[in-house]
Amino acid sequence: MFYKKPFIVSGIIFLASLLMIYFGWTLAEKTNESNYFAMFAGGIFFAIIALVTFFVYLALEMKLKKMLYGQGVLLRYSLGPELLAEAVKQKGEEIKGVNKGILITIIAFCALIAIFAPLIVDGDDEERMLFRFICIGIGVFMTLMYLIITIYRVQKLKHADGKIVLSISAALAFGEFHCWDLPMYSLSSSSLYESGSYEGLSSAVLKLVYSTITRTGPTYYDILIPVPGEQLNNAISANIALNNLLS
Repeated sequence: MFYKKPFIVSGIIFLASLLMIYFGWTLAEKTNESNYFAMFAGGIFFAIIALVTFFVYLALEMKLKKMLYGQGVLLRYSLGPELLAEAVKQKGEEIKGVNKGILITIIAFCALIAIFAPLIVDGDDEERMLFRFICIGIGVFMTLMYLIITIYRVQKLKHADGKIVLSISAALAFGEFHCWDLPMYSLSSSSLYESGSYEGLSSAVLKLVYSTITRTGPTYYDILIPVPGEQLNNAISANIALNNLLS
């Protein structure tokens, strides 16, 4: 089971929600206190979250199994230790770069709000100073989150295996499953780089970009697939097939 942790977490949340629903309803009936109805409503809310989480990851699990054991696989191989180390290092640098760009944008936004607080906050100097401290606190919190998330993702990459599987609608690379055959997801591009032409990698590279729609607009995800020399012809065919899908 690939998504064991999400299934366990959603199961724990669902059990907790059932307890909240049961005790919220029974205590509200006995005491006639409205606070217990809030517990009951919260239980329903958490049950919905748990079920949505479970079925989303169940759909991903089924699509992964379909790709691994079904037909239509375009690429399937394992990277050697040297090429895997190169790819992990390059992917780690890209993760750091993307996260740093997001962090700089957030900190700059917080700094601008803190600087122009006197024009935003309708209050005395103490309230304006408090608003500045809140902006600084948000910037510090986001910096800590950047460090934690970046370190976690880079360390996770270092423990990834070199298994590569690619189909027309999904890919498994470095222990991460990517699927663009989902509602609101789509493949954006597929490009094949010659040996040594992609930064930090001595082999050819098949780079896929897929996107989804979020509250802030389209969000893009990159997949780097190093291609050993013996797999180059298969990668060329895979790239043609994916671009035919795009067209």
